[in-house]
Amino acid sequence: GDLIWVHDYHLMLFPEMFRTLVPSSKIGFFLHIPFPSSEIFRVLPCRKQILTGVLSCDLIGFHTYDYTRHFLKACTRILGIETSPTELFFQGRMVRTLVCPVGIDPEKFYAKLSTPAVQSRAQELKQKFEGRKIIVGVDRLDYIKGIPHKLHG
Repeated sequence: GDLIWVHDYHLMLFPEMFRTLVPSSKIGFFLHIPFPSSEIFRVLPCRKQILTGVLSCDLIGFHTYDYTRHFLKACTRILGIETSPTELFFQGRMVRTLVCPVGIDPEKFYAKLSTPAVQSRAQELKQKFEGRKIIVGVDRLDYIKGIPHKLHG
């Protein structure tokens, strides 16, 4: 009865492996990177294995409708599976897709700007770094994001 959530491209083969061990499991997958167009995806030597790995899920999430469309088109062109705009049948199971943009609530951040605690801290930082230029970056801490290169730059 457990729900298994799998995240990102380096685990795209895992859902199929897990489903063979626990066939009745509920598996969800979210891809945190763009899914390439089927024209690009089809040149990968392991394209079928990647698709069948992810298709072992019950729910597959993408950031945008375009990424979902690319995935479904790849399933049609590479595996010959008929799809609708949000779902398909694979090995006797309904596989659903979901568009779920990940982001922040900007209004929440703007509201925090006017709180006394944030105003006080901002004033402290202005005084501490008066006369200096400050460069601020917001990055994920994955090594593939080039953080060391940015720091050296």
